[in-house]
Amino acid sequence: MILVLAGLHGAGKSHLSSYIAAEFGWTVCVKRDLLMLLHSHVGVGDDWVSWYRTLYTSEGPYEVMKRLLNFIPTNDRLIIDSVHNLAEWKAIKKRYPDAVLAAVIAPKAVRMIRNNPEDEFLDIQRVCFWHGDDGSCLIAESEWCFNGAASTEVQRIEFEAFFNQYTVPTKKEL
Repeated sequence: MILVLAGLHGAGKSHLSSYIAAEFGWTVCVKRDLLMLLHSHVGVGDDWVSWYRTLYTSEGPYEVMKRLLNFIPTNDRLIIDSVHNLAEWKAIKKRYPDAVLAAVIAPKAVRMIRNNPEDEFLDIQRVCFWHGDDGSCLIAESEWCFNGAASTEVQRIEFEAFFNQYTVPTKKEL
C-alpha cells in the first residue's frame, strides 16, 4: 500500500510521516529527497533547486513524478511525502492504482507558528497548483484526511482507522 500525502506548509505532513514510520514501520519517501537523488544521477552541474525547477518547466510534473517513482522502494507500506499537484498524483495513481491520497490539515494559526515567513506566499502558489484547468482539485481527490495538529494519541487512532479501512488482512494476519 502506498499512502500519498498532500497539504499546506506546516500542516504536519512530515511529522505524520515520521510518526507512522517510527510507530508502524512504514517507509517514508520524501519527494525533495527523491529529486535530490535524481539530480545526483542526471544533474549537469547546476545546483539542484535550479535544476529541478528547470526540469519541472521542461518536462512537467507528470513526467518528473514518473521519473521519481523509479527511485522508490518496493515496500508494501510506503508513504510519499508529498505531492503538490494533480499531475503528480495522476502519475502515482497510474503506476500504483491502489495508492491512497490523504490530505493533512491543520488550522491556519497552527501552520503560522510552524512556518517560515515566506511559506504563506508559497501556500498561495501551492493551492493554485492543486487545481487543474478542467476544474479538478488535488484535495478533492483525497480519500482520507489526517489532522496534522492532533496529538500523537489521536494520530494513532486516525492512522489505525485508515489502515483498517484500506487493507485486507492476509491469511497470516487472520
